[in-house]
Amino acid sequence: MADFAPGDVNNNPNLLTLADDPNYCAIGLKVSEGTTYATTGGGWLNKLWPQAKDAWRGCAYGKTKFRLGYHYLIVASPGQDGRAYGRKQYDWYQSVIDQVGGWAPGDMWATWDLENGDQPATMSNQAIIDTASGFSERALEVTGRMVMRYSGSLVRDRGIVNKMGASILWCAEYGAPGKPAQLDPAVYLKQGYTLADTLWWQYKGDTDPGLAPAGYPNQAPCGPGGSMAAADLSAGIINGGSDRNATISWIQTHLHATTI
Repeated sequence: MADFAPGDVNNNPNLLTLADDPNYCAIGLKVSEGTTYATTGGGWLNKLWPQAKDAWRGCAYGKTKFRLGYHYLIVASPGQDGRAYGRKQYDWYQSVIDQVGGWAPGDMWATWDLENGDQPATMSNQAIIDTASGFSERALEVTGRMVMRYSGSLVRDRGIVNKMGASILWCAEYGAPGKPAQLDPAVYLKQGYTLADTLWWQYKGDTDPGLAPAGYPNQAPCGPGGSMAAADLSAGIINGGSDRNATISWIQTHLHATTI
């Protein structure tokens, strides 16, 4: 999977050539952040949300190719009701999705992204748990489907093993020369997950100067004219990830599930 936020590939990733590459089965897009920021500014999401569906040329969409929209979660400040704030963030995310065309049958689950940037200067583990759990709770209510999360060092370093309502993990751990081509199990175990509920491993960032681990793409064909360009890249690793078709089959089977 390749995922994008405003500013990536000069605000114009070539999703059609990416879709033509058999190595990719999903396109991810940043939708919103907090309760006020949306990526519809400048028409970015308005253009790319439908493109991320149409690039699969209809017949593959929802079968072997999928679309993902994620929300960047902002943790509640001290004294703020974290669960209510998380629920409010889901409603904002959903409203942005609705503005650009809504969900379609080939879309992956509502997804929250939890990282260090833009967070309150002082935040407790409980505030993190409450905010994320509120988002997940509201997402399940609205969509009737389970929730996925993207998280890494912020959660691991704090020793938080609570899944916070998210059945599936998309984990962040960038590869580099000398690192093995397999993900260290500690990356997901320290977040309360196993390999059986960890779907994606983001091994490469678009601004990361290091090289991808051996055997993994280092760039994606998403630049002008289909040229290779830097992008956030994730490998499907659920249940070991040795068989690409098995990963796709797992997504198909669970696309409309409420839990694993």
